[in-house]
Amino acid sequence: MNFKNNITTFFSSYFLIFISILIGLRVINQYLKFDDRPLAEFYSSDRVLPNGDFIDNVAHPKEYSIKSKGRDTILLVGDSFGVGQRCGNDNNIAGCLGDLTSKHIVNLSKGGATPAIYHDRLSKYLGSQRSLSNKLKGEKVYIVLYSNDILIDNQTCNYYFENKNDLNILNSKEKEFMNEICTQAKKNNNYIDLNNNFEIIRSKSQFMRRIVGNYVYTLLEEVIGRIILQSGLRTSGRSGYATIWNGNSTQLKLVGHILNDIRNLCIKESCEVQYAFFPNVENININSRLYQSFLHFQGYMNKKYRITIHNGYLPFIDKGIKVARYSLTDVHSNCYGYKLFANWLLTLN
Repeated sequence: MNFKNNITTFFSSYFLIFISILIGLRVINQYLKFDDRPLAEFYSSDRVLPNGDFIDNVAHPKEYSIKSKGRDTILLVGDSFGVGQRCGNDNNIAGCLGDLTSKHIVNLSKGGATPAIYHDRLSKYLGSQRSLSNKLKGEKVYIVLYSNDILIDNQTCNYYFENKNDLNILNSKEKEFMNEICTQAKKNNNYIDLNNNFEIIRSKSQFMRRIVGNYVYTLLEEVIGRIILQSGLRTSGRSGYATIWNGNSTQLKLVGHILNDIRNLCIKESCEVQYAFFPNVENININSRLYQSFLHFQGYMNKKYRITIHNGYLPFIDKGIKVARYSLTDVHSNCYGYKLFANWLLTLN
């Protein structure tokens, strides 16, 4: 009888502990959800251009024309940091540029985009505007780069195959690597990361997300990612990005070639392009592996193409800002970070 009572007491106690922890996690999840709430209205739409080309998910205020006004236009091209969805159309980089200058702002950024997509969207936009009038020219173009731009996606593969014969920067082994990685990218229906021999094992179980809450789960993933990043282990994610930016990788060479093609596009279409790297806002530290990797890429682009990649860490470092993430579970920039970055962009020569 005593044994049975002990077993019952044991399981009852641990069940109560489990329930208490679970309730605590769900309370934390609700706080994290509140912390991650959007702060402003965001609007975007798909646009059919005057020449019949199509650009999807163009972020802009409602009832807003994206037609170029030539020299009076600023074009912003980037990924989700350029979109800045949670800060809304008025408080993202484009919105802040609009507040800081009298220029007409057109935001061609797209979440999940890479330099090949930047090139494609900019090419379509400029081509459509030139079809309206040959007097439209002189736009200022800001290309906003981020650490995950080193990933290979389907658009990068399309660019590679279309320009394969002109890619003298890649040797036969590197082209063989691109053929392999692009085959797998198609199977994955967009992205592939074959960059590392070791991968952190992270459960993607929807069951676990339901148990602890989506926001708690995301936070735990971020904590694990930060530990891996600081450890120096080779893995997927941002640690992997640092390794690839900091070497002489195939991906780095391809990104450099695409950025040079964007410059050539602007020479052809009479626009002025500037490149800037947006910092990883969860760790703005000159000693971080990602920052050192950026410096390597900056040196590579200057030496290889005489292209300046402006250091977007500097305006944050100058202000003593070490963390500028949107929320505990979202490593995009907070709205002040976008405003700071927009101010800094306007100082670039």
